[in-house]
Amino acid sequence: MAAPETETRPAAGRGFLRRHRSIWVDLRRYLVTSVLSLGIVLGASAFLHELVGLSETLAVALALAGALVVNFTLLRRFVFPGQSAAPMRQFLQTAAISVSFRAAEYGIFLVLNLGAGVDYLLATAAAVCVSALGKFAVYRQVVFNRAR
Repeated sequence: MAAPETETRPAAGRGFLRRHRSIWVDLRRYLVTSVLSLGIVLGASAFLHELVGLSETLAVALALAGALVVNFTLLRRFVFPGQSAAPMRQFLQTAAISVSFRAAEYGIFLVLNLGAGVDYLLATAAAVCVSALGKFAVYRQVVFNRAR
């Protein structure tokens, strides 16, 4: 009598758990990267304005540009490692998404602050948090999708 065949597929629940664990790992890494980005923007802005002597507006603009490059590198190598897509294509997508979401943040801020009367700081924080989650989803599913 032949031995029964063993199933080589993982149990149904394991794929689900593995997939969702991956999302949480990516999200934690994304949050670390976001905090680092904030630090870069604030630190570089202060350095460029206070020590180098650039105007506040130019210092912030340069800091944001630098943070975009750092963010892209961290997204590609740390948050969503194992990328095989062309880096320049992903960088341009990242830049376009970043600009689009900044505009959306401002729209959310206006709705909350002017439309709903929410304090400007709370409205700003809410807009940035909603935008960050949206960006994470777009980055993960579109720009840095490992399955593509």
